[in-house]
Amino acid sequence: DMGSAFTFTRCQAEEGAENGIYIYESERDALFEGDLKIVCDGDTLVPILSIGIEDYLCGVVGYEMSDSFPLEALKAQAVAARTYAMSRKAARTGSAYDVVDTAGDQVFKGLIADYTNVIAAVEATSGVVGVYNGTYASCYYTASNGGQVATPGQIWGGSGDYGYIEQKDDPYDLENPR
Repeated sequence: DMGSAFTFTRCQAEEGAENGIYIYESERDALFEGDLKIVCDGDTLVPILSIGIEDYLCGVVGYEMSDSFPLEALKAQAVAARTYAMSRKAARTGSAYDVVDTAGDQVFKGLIADYTNVIAAVEATSGVVGVYNGTYASCYYTASNGGQVATPGQIWGGSGDYGYIEQKDDPYDLENPR
């Protein structure tokens, strides 16, 4: 009886208080900050979370890396993830959403308040994005590169102006015990 769409809007909370929803039996016991809109699309219910970019990043960086990574690595991840999200937002004009919460875009699992290093990294880089020649840079990241940084053309083919990425050896990846 609520029509074809409805929204759960967050109430104003006191400073420092939790403000969002927990999803029952979700993969992680994480807080999903933002407003939740449910849209009926035929026989399917489509949930769309509207969340501020900095809050969103706390749920991305904390999953792509863990809170135990060095702060500078977490900051680099925050900038890369922010740049990606903003470029997707610019590309998906007219869509009901900007990104999906899977590896189709960036994995988002909500806020883990105990991830203080992740939160600090996101806050320290607030608003910072990668830009090249006036557009969002493609800030690729991976858990392992096999000991060498490659250009996008070498990986996926095609062409593009990636003058900020160069093929080179990466001795640090080979030292990674994982």
